[in-house]
Amino acid sequence: MGDRPERDRQLDALYVASREGVTVDRQAAFDAARLQRALDAVRADMRATGLTGEITLVRPDWAARNAVVETWAGDQGWTAGIFPADAADDLSALVAVAEQARQAIMESLDYQYTGLVWPACPAHGLGSSPTAHHGRGVWWCEAGDGHVAAEIGRWA
Repeated sequence: MGDRPERDRQLDALYVASREGVTVDRQAAFDAARLQRALDAVRADMRATGLTGEITLVRPDWAARNAVVETWAGDQGWTAGIFPADAADDLSALVAVAEQARQAIMESLDYQYTGLVWPACPAHGLGSSPTAHHGRGVWWCEAGDGHVAAEIGRWA
């Protein structure tokens, strides 16, 4: 059972709790599903850029209400995590998860010593950051006046 994806284990726990009549926070359950969908989009970008490691959402002891992205190397984002309010809508959840993933992945790539950034803008080789732009989540490159490097989940 430990080999099953975290999302499947969470859904199983939710099913068991609801079957047994336990009060379930429906909003929290929906937010968790929203964060998982966002993480799937980031995973697609990882694969498109050649990263083969795995990332997951975890709830660490130090931030029981917040989720953080953890990489294959055990690295996590540098902030206090993804707050429940960050999953208020699909776009904000996507940007929050992408930022946590970017931070954790760069830590796993040992960027401070190697200079490797993720994801790197194909046009400039500079690191890009997730942001909301015209109603969609994008990886934004700051080169020049700034531009969209790719839509999150659709890295070419």
